[in-house]
Amino acid sequence: MRPRFLLILATVLILTACARTDGGGGGTATPVSALTVMSFNVRYGTAKDGDNHWDQRKDLCASRVTHFNPDVLGLQESLAFQNEFILAQCPGYTAVGVARDDGKQAGEFSTLLLRTARFTIVESGTFWLSETPEVPGSKSWDSSLPRIATWAKVQDKLAGDRPVLVINTHFDHKGNVARKEAAKVIRRFITAQAAGAAVIVTGDFNSAPGSEQYHTLTDRGADGIELHDAYADVYRAKPEANEGTAHAFKDAPVTPRIDWILHSPAFRATSASIDRHREGPLFPSDHYAVVATLMWK
Repeated sequence: MRPRFLLILATVLILTACARTDGGGGGTATPVSALTVMSFNVRYGTAKDGDNHWDQRKDLCASRVTHFNPDVLGLQESLAFQNEFILAQCPGYTAVGVARDDGKQAGEFSTLLLRTARFTIVESGTFWLSETPEVPGSKSWDSSLPRIATWAKVQDKLAGDRPVLVINTHFDHKGNVARKEAAKVIRRFITAQAAGAAVIVTGDFNSAPGSEQYHTLTDRGADGIELHDAYADVYRAKPEANEGTAHAFKDAPVTPRIDWILHSPAFRATSASIDRHREGPLFPSDHYAVVATLMWK
């Protein structure tokens, strides 16, 4: 009887290892793996920042990316040469996005870097946060500058090719109406494009949690989609005393937590952090990067 018992035990162990199956009823095993997501406003590289100029901090900036080794990295304010530098220092990513001024190389990007070994990119693009999202360089309302969102539809190779819609954005720093309307533009895009897919949104929203635009993005809409704030979920029981994310190269934040990682309920945030690392007086950027670990449910 002992050989028969061992055979049954082995079968049980195999079935347990494959217990998570495709939600569509196909019965195929779906491996579960955590995703590391990072959002990082790297400060545009032509700013006259003196000792904090890009040339002084670019190595430190890239080292924070390699330190966290994210699967998804949303950059804000990056110029073409900054994208090239980070890609050279942090190999293994596919970059998605165009610049905001002309839809090509002029001006700031909201670049998405996606780990090549992990994701198959099915489709990608950029739209403008304006009344004419398809028009390069367009701006509306009280926006001081053209603003964009870069997106990609991907399949996660480590989770049975489950689909994810990833969006990275940067809201206007002056126009309050523009920020509110930008959230609506993104929300409409999610409604139109996210059917059957998980959603991740990264960005510098120049807005505090609790703002109207925050709720536009996170509250459950008529489409049934809601987004969770990874940092808020992790720290809800015990908020940090100072969770600001923009510091203007000073010793303390000068804004609330304006950099967010949002995700649909397909994920559960198991960790989240604000990267306050510096080397002496040198900061990687004028924003702290934010990082979250998202686990497929």
